[in-house]
Amino acid sequence: MTPIATPDAQPADISRTEALRRACLFELRHLTGLRSTWIVLALIAALSAYPGVASLFILHPGDKVTTDDLLSTILWTPQVAQISTLGFYLMVLATGPVSTELIRGTARTTWLTVGGREIAYWAKCATGAVLGAVIAWAASAAELLTVGVGVLIRRAHWTGFTDLLMPIGRLMLWSACWMVLCTAVASLMRNRVGPILILILGPLLAERLLAVLIGQMPWKALDHIAGWLPFAAGRAMLVDVSSLPEDQRLFTSVLVGSDLSAPVAALVFMAWTALAACAGFALYRRRHG
Repeated sequence: MTPIATPDAQPADISRTEALRRACLFELRHLTGLRSTWIVLALIAALSAYPGVASLFILHPGDKVTTDDLLSTILWTPQVAQISTLGFYLMVLATGPVSTELIRGTARTTWLTVGGREIAYWAKCATGAVLGAVIAWAASAAELLTVGVGVLIRRAHWTGFTDLLMPIGRLMLWSACWMVLCTAVASLMRNRVGPILILILGPLLAERLLAVLIGQMPWKALDHIAGWLPFAAGRAMLVDVSSLPEDQRLFTSVLVGSDLSAPVAALVFMAWTALAACAGFALYRRRHG
C-alpha cells in the first residue's frame, strides 16, 4: 500500500541541509518565473543609473565629488522615507510569493514539493536574504559605476571612494534583514494589502507615535528605548549618527529616531528580525495552504 503524502513529509534519504538547498532553488526558480520580479528589478536598475545620468548635467570640469555627495544616494535616503527607498521595491519580492500562495491555496503544493512547511518557510527567508543583499550590492555598484562614468566625462574629481565600502556593506545587511522581516510579516497575515501597509506605515507612523508616547512617560529610564525600536535601529544602522560632526548629529538623530552607533544598531535590527522570523514561522507552520 502506497503511503499518503503529507505537507510535512520528507524523503528519509535526504538530509535537512540538502532539502533546504533544494527548497531555496525552488524559491529562486519561482521568483525568476514571475513577471513582477523582472519589473521590480528593471525599476531598481533604472533608479540606480539615475545618479550617473544626473551627474552629466550637474557636474562641471574641476568639480569634486565627495563621499557625502554620494552617501545619501547609495543608502537610498532612509531619513526621508524612514526606510531605505530600496526597501519599497524589495518588499514586493519578499511578500508576494508568501501572500500569493496563502491566498490562492497553492502553499500546500509548495510544501509537498520541498518537503514540509518548515523547510518552505526558512527557504523563503534564506532566499530572500541572499537576494536582498545581492540586489543592494548590484544597485550600489551600478550607481558608483554610472557616477564614475559621469565624473570622467565631465572631467571632475572623485575622492573618498573607499569610504563608501562600509555603508554599502551595511545596506546589504539591512536589505537581507528587511527581506526576512517582510517574509515574516507576510506569513502573519493572509492577504496582500495588510503586510504592505504594515511595512510602510510601521516605520513612517506607528513607530514614531510609539516613540512619542514613550517620551511622554514620567520614567527617565525609558527615554532611550525609542532608539532601540526595530525600524529606528535599522535607520541608525544605515546612517551612522555617531560618526557625524557634532553640529549635524542632533538634527540627524531626530530624523533617524536613534543615536545608536552603526554596529550596535545592526545587532539590534538583526535581533528584531530574528524575533519576527520566529513569530512568522510559528504561525506559518499552522497554515493549511
